Amino acid sequence: MRLIFRLLLLAVLCGVPTGSARAAIKNIAILQTSDIHGHCDVATVSRLGTIIAAETARCGGRDHLLLLDTGDLLQGTFAAAASRGEIAVKALNLLGGDLWTPGNHDFDFGFDLLVARLRQFRGRIAAANLDAPGIGPYAIFHRHGLKLVVIGLTFPDLWRQKAPGEKEFRLESFDVALSRTIPAVMREKPDIIILNVHYGVSMSYSDRRNSLLQIARRYPQLDLICGGHTHQVVAGRDLGYGVWYTEPGKHGEGIAVTEIRFDTDAGRVVDLKTRLATVPDPGSPPFTVPPSFIAELRRYHEQEQQVIGSVGAPISGSVRGVGNPLQNLFGRAAAEAAGVDYALISPSLHDPVTLSGRITAGKLFATAPYEDTITVITVTLPELRQIVEEQLSWQVIPQRQLPWGFHVRRQRGGTAELMLPQHRNRYRVAVSSFIVARGRKRFPALVRAPATDTGITIRAALQRYFARHSPVMPDFTVWLDRK
Repeated sequence: MRLIFRLLLLAVLCGVPTGSARAAIKNIAILQTSDIHGHCDVATVSRLGTIIAAETARCGGRDHLLLLDTGDLLQGTFAAAASRGEIAVKALNLLGGDLWTPGNHDFDFGFDLLVARLRQFRGRIAAANLDAPGIGPYAIFHRHGLKLVVIGLTFPDLWRQKAPGEKEFRLESFDVALSRTIPAVMREKPDIIILNVHYGVSMSYSDRRNSLLQIARRYPQLDLICGGHTHQVVAGRDLGYGVWYTEPGKHGEGIAVTEIRFDTDAGRVVDLKTRLATVPDPGSPPFTVPPSFIAELRRYHEQEQQVIGSVGAPISGSVRGVGNPLQNLFGRAAAEAAGVDYALISPSLHDPVTLSGRITAGKLFATAPYEDTITVITVTLPELRQIVEEQLSWQVIPQRQLPWGFHVRRQRGGTAELMLPQHRNRYRVAVSSFIVARGRKRFPALVRAPATDTGITIRAALQRYFARHSPVMPDFTVWLDRK
């Protein structure tokens, strides 16, 4: 007995850690996915599942690990659109997600459907700045004897219209939501506080109300901010004030792994290290994707290959065109679906697109991947001129809507001359619901116009057009002069 006591005393005097000293340090691993955007194919789910299993074994088991998703899960692929986001929720459930904070594109199918998908998720939901029934500001987890609180923040501004009859919800800025949430979190006496936010640190320089840099300065109680939305890879960045930031990129390409060492004697985090895991460790047992999930994906793949029409000659163009055939196809299809003669609707893709030969449902989705609907505005000629001038002066080209069905001649000073039948008192024009929603801040003339949402998505309008008019021929009419 005396020998044991002398050995322990010698260990203390020599600085050798004893068993109790080692027990004071507890290790926790925070795994984060973000901006998966419906990329839930078998290869991606298997790879992510294998990585998660390997990280779970490395950190000492599930009691040492937390898996967070930072939003934009539901939308982005044909299978996601065909299932209205359900396939993506099933994938996150298979991976064992602990918490999901919705992103802006998770609202694309409507808030009512998002609520249904949130209920299907087996983990927890947190979004402190989303004022809606059943969604809490934060969630508490107990891991390895530690108390972790995860605060959620969804994107603070949604560029979409509220659908008719849709449940009411309200978004707040980050500073307002956190000023209410942080005091409540501190009363929980957590060991570790994590902010799971669909927002990027690179966006912190233009909006102080939502700046993650300002949040780190104001709330040094935070240990880790898990960000998203920008599709960037940030494998660990010190924001100052003891707050760490990480972002895992997009489309399930990787998982951000943050290893946290917590000193229970000091009552604080003593070390954080982040890395991006993109491939499983060699020799890791592969994650088995259930046959039922594989079969569901196969059904969506078959739908994706279905032919919906054809073109008689290649139809090419991009959002940057001022009268290319693709631009005209969007205008023609939208106007016909809405039963009007004119349109202000453009492709939303950054890269040029060429449609040729037989057109499949998958190719159509790639051409019009968003859930924006067609809204009809009723305006006078002076009102329409103001709306067109707003669009032509808008500098974000992928969001600028160009005319179809009426010619526009630009004048010096930014004004526009519209070539339209002069005998009409009112003109009914098809526009994108995205632009109407964006108009709350950017396009006052557009917002003032009486508007009716048809509920027809732009993609559905294109599909109807192909069904009625195949083979579709390219239209090279230029509706906007190039001056």
